[in-house]
Amino acid sequence: KIDNLQNEKADLDDQLVQLQCEHDKTLSELKGTQTELAANKMHSERRIENLEKDLDRTTEEMDRKIQELEQELNIVHDEKDGLLREKYKLTAEVQNLEADRNDANSTIEKLKEQISLEREDHEAKVDEATASFS
Repeated sequence: KIDNLQNEKADLDDQLVQLQCEHDKTLSELKGTQTELAANKMHSERRIENLEKDLDRTTEEMDRKIQELEQELNIVHDEKDGLLREKYKLTAEVQNLEADRNDANSTIEKLKEQISLEREDHEAKVDEATASFS
């Protein structure tokens, strides 16, 4: 019976050694995995930090570009407003010039009529003078 117990103890000792080996191997694998995970975590954290910095830089660049474009747009609107004012001014000048032209054409027509009347009157006087000399 003692031999059986000793054999059983030896088997249990062997199993214990085997379990300790498996435990050490599993512990070693766990530590390796923890190290790998820690490295991956650090890499991921650095990558996230870099991406956040890139995002901040890009956001700042986009904000600056938006401000520049808004300033350009304001300048364009100001130029448009100036051109519209100039257009209205020129339109008023054209209307005034057209009115002046119409007045001038009317005056020319009146002068033509007056000249025609005076010519007819002059021709009549010349005919009378010619008739009185003949």
